[in-house]
Amino acid sequence: MAHCLDNYIGLRGCGSTTPPSGLYVNDLPGMSLENLVTLTNTDEPTYSDIWTMVQTRAQQRFSLDVREAMGKHYKLNSLMQGINVGNDVGSLAANVPPYTGFTIELIDQNYEFVPSPFASIHVQQIKFYCDDTVNGVPFAIWDLDASTYTNGQVRWSATIDIIEGENVIEVNQTFHNLYISPSWRLAIVVDNQALTGLMYNMELPYSRSMMSCCDVRIQGFSNDGNQNSFGNNTYGMSGIFSIVCNWDAMICQNKTLFSRAYWYLLGIEVLTEQLYSSKLNQFTTVNLQRLNELRAEYQVEYSKSLEQVAGGLKLSCDCCIECNESVQLREATQFY
Repeated sequence: MAHCLDNYIGLRGCGSTTPPSGLYVNDLPGMSLENLVTLTNTDEPTYSDIWTMVQTRAQQRFSLDVREAMGKHYKLNSLMQGINVGNDVGSLAANVPPYTGFTIELIDQNYEFVPSPFASIHVQQIKFYCDDTVNGVPFAIWDLDASTYTNGQVRWSATIDIIEGENVIEVNQTFHNLYISPSWRLAIVVDNQALTGLMYNMELPYSRSMMSCCDVRIQGFSNDGNQNSFGNNTYGMSGIFSIVCNWDAMICQNKTLFSRAYWYLLGIEVLTEQLYSSKLNQFTTVNLQRLNELRAEYQVEYSKSLEQVAGGLKLSCDCCIECNESVQLREATQFY
């Protein structure tokens, strides 16, 4: 999921900054900083490394658990569109602007139409076609609403050694619509200033000029360093992406609602790390029964808190959420 929950819950004794939630994992009953300190090893040499790993694991589980809890009350359409921009490579291009590629837009530049808040753009890979081998070519995905490439907010970037012909660049990143940084209008670009005379024309194979709730507009894109221009030529840039619906944006937009559940989940993950640690100490040997009992108590509080939030939300129907029935109940053992 998105990293909006990073350090949202704090670790008392680790730094002097108060976490945004005001909660500390070691304020949970029976939890202390010592629980983490005793787990350090060659892979995670400090307790802050352990804490970072615990947060990452907890966020992955939280995304799945929220999906399961919300699935009892709403039907969410997970995949709305899967799009391959194509590979209709043309002739070598001339007079190419320094930044080129294509756009993915869920909203127009005047924000006259707002897509589903649950819709996100998932970019699987970028494809780029070149006429020669060039090392150190910058690629980026950036906010189309920023004024220029050089000072815009970059959402993803990589420096790639280009070969002649097709180049496949793995991205595998979901760009969530978090309002503060909405990622509703993205530009997939290459800094081609080292590629003079080596780039191809590539026309989009179809026209996608209108947007709707979960539909996108795709345009060829270029930027001269100051001004954006749009057309049908992607200058050798292609890619595979999809429009997906998920609950992660809702979590990030309503962190306070989910704070208690996430607090207990972090405690569960700390105790799980202790139970299965290869490092021998009093927490991983003598106190195993106590750890299991405490983790079971945390699990009860976690499940109760999560269901209270999921059952208390009232959401409007859109292209991501189906509301064909007055009440929808879905039971599942696990979502993947």
